[in-house]
Amino acid sequence: MAIVKMNKFSLVGFNNDKKALVDLLEKMGVVELKGFSDTELTEEFESLLKSENDDDNLQQLEQELKRASAAVKIVDEAAQIKKPLFFSRRTVSRDEYDKQLSNVSETKEILDKVLAANDTIGALTSEINKLKSDELKFIPWQNLGFDISVSQTEFSQIAVGTISVKKDFEQLKSKIEGVAGVIETVNTDKTQRYIYAAAHNDDADTVFQALSDADFSQTTFGEYRGTPGDILKSIQKEKDDKYSQIEKLKKELAAFAKQIHTLEMYHDYLTELIAKSNAYDKFAHTESAFLIRGYLPSDAADEVFKKIGERFDVYFETQPCGDDEDHPILLKNNKLVSPFETVTETYSIPSYQDVDPNAVMMPFYFLFFGLMLSDAAYGILLSIGSWILLKKYHPEGTSSKMLKMFCICGVSTVFWGIMFGGWFGDIIPALTGVESIALWFDPIKDPMKLLLWSFGFGIVHMFAGLGVKAYMLIKKGKWLDAVFDIGLWYLLILGIIMLLFGSSIGEGVKKTGLYATVAGVVGLILTQGRAEKKIYMKLFKGVASLYDIVGYMSDVLSYSRLLALGLATGVIASVMNTMGLLGGKSFFGMVLFAVVFIVGHVFNLAVSLLSAYVHTSRLQYVEFFGKFYIGGGKLFAPVKADRKYTRLQR
Repeated sequence: MAIVKMNKFSLVGFNNDKKALVDLLEKMGVVELKGFSDTELTEEFESLLKSENDDDNLQQLEQELKRASAAVKIVDEAAQIKKPLFFSRRTVSRDEYDKQLSNVSETKEILDKVLAANDTIGALTSEINKLKSDELKFIPWQNLGFDISVSQTEFSQIAVGTISVKKDFEQLKSKIEGVAGVIETVNTDKTQRYIYAAAHNDDADTVFQALSDADFSQTTFGEYRGTPGDILKSIQKEKDDKYSQIEKLKKELAAFAKQIHTLEMYHDYLTELIAKSNAYDKFAHTESAFLIRGYLPSDAADEVFKKIGERFDVYFETQPCGDDEDHPILLKNNKLVSPFETVTETYSIPSYQDVDPNAVMMPFYFLFFGLMLSDAAYGILLSIGSWILLKKYHPEGTSSKMLKMFCICGVSTVFWGIMFGGWFGDIIPALTGVESIALWFDPIKDPMKLLLWSFGFGIVHMFAGLGVKAYMLIKKGKWLDAVFDIGLWYLLILGIIMLLFGSSIGEGVKKTGLYATVAGVVGLILTQGRAEKKIYMKLFKGVASLYDIVGYMSDVLSYSRLLALGLATGVIASVMNTMGLLGGKSFFGMVLFAVVFIVGHVFNLAVSLLSAYVHTSRLQYVEFFGKFYIGGGKLFAPVKADRKYTRLQR
């Protein structure tokens, strides 16, 4: 149970050393700074100290970081740089890192060029979209043979527009018979008729009144000049020119792939500056000195302050954090347990009042995961596949922990697969005619046996959770609480189990179970209301506490999912095998078998793997953590740049 012990500290130094001190803290990466509230500065130091806050500089750095992030993404996409399945940072030496950033101005020029080219591409794309919109507008008019910008001449007036196809066009034309005017169709579609009308000035009113009666909608073309056919050719040419410009700019962007590492380092350099700027915000200072405070691992305190003392004239005080004192959480477990930290972190970070549950949780997670997947071949594939991904892609963080956890859980899956005879379901019995190859028993043939064992494992799991709770109470010196609130429940639950199943072992066991049950019930009635002052309330609370047995029974039933998911994996695998063997021993049958076998078992492995992860986690979150876990802690966050692309050798 490894929550790292923390020291709190206060340190006073000279302002001239601030920058160098923060640089040192960032390189060490083991010190978290705690800021000062305005109230603390005012009341404790009587306004002598002020918080150092440079929001403008921080905002500029964050804006520049956004620009750098955008530039990296733009070059990646333009150069179509192939990404690995799991991203891992590039390891560089500090000298290489500093050398690349020795001339930030050149990197900024590259950044500006990349963003300018991308902005130009965006502007050209917008212009192309507008041209496409205009093109759609002109396509129906492409057969119009005159300049669309001409609306009148010395003796006539002209209009182009649309009417509904539901209007009687012949009737419309009949209304202008005998006048000096014409109405003709240029094009039609499902809803509209595209027409033009021309009339002598003397008859224009008659023609346009007829159009108005037909709900004529006049079309305008803005600043375009010429016939629609010529305009469409001009638009196409302009589009082609802009597409050519875009392709040229994309090639220029792709050429920046040579500088992608420089841009990535600049991005991480900005991340470093932001981390340091955030650290400065936690300083309080006078005109000549500063004060900082924070946390660091106890086992690193001597080394850290030795390095600080060798370089700077400072005064510091440090002492271990108290057991009841809130402090950031840092977990430290061995290589076997640490991959399972991702399960706990997904739920909640331990609080300072908790113990690290991972060491206790890990064996149960390992056990339950294998029971739910329970196929030796699947376990081998899971472990080998996870190991290959780890070695090939070197993932970091949560991805690394998850793959390591699956690699370990694959071993449990192999074990239970051997015990239950699961190798791609029942493929070996199906091909050889052997009845069963289970080393222990076949759950499909004897599900009740697995159900009882699942309940047994569940009770042990619950008892482990209660045991952690008892440990936490004893650690706080609450021995009686541990006995009354945990020990009596142990006695009652074990008594009930012995009472129900003891006769299969011997009447003495059953009789002992009866005594234990009575003792547990009486003990709970007498102790669970001990916080109450009145006798009748003590008894009422004690009796009411017995209702919790329903909750424990419900928790035990939850472990039936071990049976359900284990059976589901085996049954689906067996169904796939049966389907694959339907074609017999012919060539077609062998092809069918190969296809169904591969596709079916890949599908089953994927679904069963997801189910095993989700439901095993659920058993930890509800049935295990629910017995003792508080959670809600805050992860230790040292002054350290969260570099995205590079990992510095220290």
